[in-house]
Amino acid sequence: MREHPVITHAALDAMPQTKTLDHLRSMLVSVAALEFRDEGLIRLEREVDKVVAAHRLVEHQRALRGFVDWHLMRRLRGRLNGKPASVQQTQNVRVHLVAADTFLHWLEGRGMSLRRCNQAAVESYLNSEPPHPKRCSAFIRWATRQRYAPSDVKAPAIRWTGPAGPHDQDARWALTRQLLHNDSLPTADRVAGLLVLLYAQNASSIHRLTTGRVTKDGDSVLLSLGARPIRLPAPLDALMLDLMAARATHTVLQHESDWIFPGRSAGQPIHQSQKLRRLRAIGVKTRQGRNTALFALAQQLPAGQLAKMLGVHISVAVAWQRASGGDWMAYAAAVVARSDNNPKSSGVVLVNGVG
Repeated sequence: MREHPVITHAALDAMPQTKTLDHLRSMLVSVAALEFRDEGLIRLEREVDKVVAAHRLVEHQRALRGFVDWHLMRRLRGRLNGKPASVQQTQNVRVHLVAADTFLHWLEGRGMSLRRCNQAAVESYLNSEPPHPKRCSAFIRWATRQRYAPSDVKAPAIRWTGPAGPHDQDARWALTRQLLHNDSLPTADRVAGLLVLLYAQNASSIHRLTTGRVTKDGDSVLLSLGARPIRLPAPLDALMLDLMAARATHTVLQHESDWIFPGRSAGQPIHQSQKLRRLRAIGVKTRQGRNTALFALAQQLPAGQLAKMLGVHISVAVAWQRASGGDWMAYAAAVVARSDNNPKSSGVVLVNGVG
């Protein structure tokens, strides 16, 4: 550090990257000695550089770089709108990167380039049970559109056809009751688990929730996951207020933050992977729990209201509504009748009396 009288991200980047250095950087950011930057994206960009450089064909380097920078990363940054990327979002880019990288190495191993590959080669590769075949197909279609691959090369597009796996509503409600009433479990874990089981949230959204999302309306506690607030039921409302009051970090620098689930690094939320581990420890399987909750909610609410309530994209809500077989003719009639009787409706959502 003697060579850098002013501490900058560039100076820290030039040092050996260790967990101790990561912790120091997070503390400097938390006290505004360094400007914030998305470290998850920075690490991802370094990984991309290494993967691209490992290809001996320049055209493969260009194709892989273009796929990541102009397709995956541009689309990701557009969705982030200045917010940090979640672990799930960066992992999605990594999976696409691995799929494209593996295919290109497969071509190189057979003395073939992407520009000279043919339909037979593509089908042979996809039939060999490669890693992430759907992502590989996405890369091939992109490469064809961008003229890195011949225009007559085709790769199948596999669309989501509905939820897979069991949806055990009895198990979901049994675990919900346990989290609502078992005082021996940590409050933070109970609240996080209930957000999965009742409101179909995942770890990537839960770990970045801020205190500004929780408000009081008289005796009611409101939580905004999307554009429309949810009224939390008892005793979840009391648990949320207890969690807000007891927030504390376990950092060397005690720095006040707005995270509902603060982490060990100063000014940072709990890491998504740590949140996943804590949820698994109390019996919450996040993917299955979220899918089961989404399936149930999609049977009760129209897609537009579901999207606004849970903060999911409307296309996701529509897909789940179709998969659940929800019938909204009766719902639309009920909305009209309720609006006529109560024209000053507050817009706060209740689901099954549980939010």
